[in-house]
Amino acid sequence: MDDSFESPNAKYIHEIYSDKNELEMLEADFVNIADSIDNWLEGNEKIDPDICRYMGMLGR
Repeated sequence: MDDSFESPNAKYIHEIYSDKNELEMLEADFVNIADSIDNWLEGNEKIDPDICRYMGMLGR
């Protein structure tokens, strides 16, 4: 694994979440987030412009 992220606060997920149930819930959340982003980029779902502004994605 690449350790190039140099933030002094950076930790691996397993250092933050050690409980198996927490890790499974986190994984499910990340899958849902990835699906939402994919749908936004494919134009299958609408996205709130506030989310775009927050993510620095708004061009106009």
